[in-house]
Amino acid sequence: MKNDDPMPAEWAHHLTFALNGRKVVVDGNTLPRFNDLRLIDYIRDHAGLTGTKLACGEGGCGACTVVLCHRVSPSSPLVHRSVNACLIPLASIDGMAVLTVEGVGSTKHRLHPIQSKMVDNYSMQCGYCTPGWVMNMYELLHTSDPSSLTKDTIENHFDGNLCRCTGYRPILKAMHSFGIDGPAPQLEYESSYDEVPFVDADEPEFEFVDRVPSVVWWYKVLTLEQLSAVQAKHKDESVMVVGGLTSRGVSKYFNQTAPYNRPVLSSVLVDITSIPALTAIVPVSDKNCLSVGAAVSLTALLAALRQTASDNPYLETLAHHMSKVANHQVRNAATWAGNLSLARAFPSFPSDLVTGLWGYGASVTVLVASESRAMSIDAFLAIPVTQNPLLVSLELPLYPLSPLRTFKCHKVAQRKENSHAHVNAAMMIVRNAQQVCTQARIVLNGVGTQVIRCHLTEKALINQLVTDPLTLDATLGALHADMPSQQQPLDPFKW
Repeated sequence: MKNDDPMPAEWAHHLTFALNGRKVVVDGNTLPRFNDLRLIDYIRDHAGLTGTKLACGEGGCGACTVVLCHRVSPSSPLVHRSVNACLIPLASIDGMAVLTVEGVGSTKHRLHPIQSKMVDNYSMQCGYCTPGWVMNMYELLHTSDPSSLTKDTIENHFDGNLCRCTGYRPILKAMHSFGIDGPAPQLEYESSYDEVPFVDADEPEFEFVDRVPSVVWWYKVLTLEQLSAVQAKHKDESVMVVGGLTSRGVSKYFNQTAPYNRPVLSSVLVDITSIPALTAIVPVSDKNCLSVGAAVSLTALLAALRQTASDNPYLETLAHHMSKVANHQVRNAATWAGNLSLARAFPSFPSDLVTGLWGYGASVTVLVASESRAMSIDAFLAIPVTQNPLLVSLELPLYPLSPLRTFKCHKVAQRKENSHAHVNAAMMIVRNAQQVCTQARIVLNGVGTQVIRCHLTEKALINQLVTDPLTLDATLGALHADMPSQQQPLDPFKW
């Protein structure tokens, strides 16, 4: 631990945030079940704001959508993120502002234009999903250039919102009215929430202890040194570093808790989303790669890839594949490191991200027993469960553009979004001027008990003319040989 960055002499125990424009201070050591509370539990049961609905409880339907707002620094603009309140831990929102549908508008005061448009277009029947649609559109209007709001952009934004009544047409008609193809919306009304100043806790490093029914610790750390100190303090316990903790919506199907399917969390949870070293996305010129910190959300990673992909078709392919992971609200909270860690803990989890990154040739930097190691994706997945590796960064090579390099990703699922893959694949093929394969990397997931690299298939391709039909025949035979010999029940979503 650095001398200029010591652990706090005394941890703070108060959570400070804003809820619909009002400052809230919660004592984490006195609020019952604090470390087990999700944001939606506090909103509905403690704050009495029942507009936010609890439905699936795993981030799949969007009924619980709220908007989180925060600043990177006191002088920076507000960042708006629509998230699933059924997944977000209450303890993770320190220093943030939370906006629910009541804070956007109501019949008691005045409806927001989004709500008015939904009324005008008869966009609800039972109304249970309506708050989630309103909140997700609210985020879109606050994070997008109005000139970019095409029908496709608007519709793609709602991959995490379900409705079982209206058939979607009247809902989307209301949302399309805010796009470039609709009439100019009248947005003169804004909720008073938009004037809320930056909410900053006096002591951002904090520790919460919940001793009923068993000891559960929650830490928010600001440096890697603090994280190491917490790990040392709890060296004999199970320590889990968390970003958005969206894994609770998935892990319950893989952790042998059926038929009840409940998430099982560690006794020590450490929030790493405030560590600057883990939230950065920077190009590394000497390695010709993009380095992405472990606490970077999937949405932030997607934005960085798309910005770089304007002249890089390989990153564009990876970004398109990554956009199929979960849905918008989940991606706003989930981190790439959490996804890889989930795949390491549960090898049968058909992670689209693992498949795409491995096929792309990405590598990771990992802290194992305080030692920093650079390794491939498959090497990370193979680290024994008895060890507790910490993902630090992801390195994405910036390949030189060439018509002789091909990178493709594929996914077969029940739906085109918000669905686990039945089978997914990623492959990188490099040819020479004579169309002979010089490099091959082929990764498949969902065809066995875990993700696999098809070494025999790659061997059958390398040094072969890719346009020769005989090469195709040999490759298909090798691919068959690469397949696991024994099929077992895998992803429970295939049952």
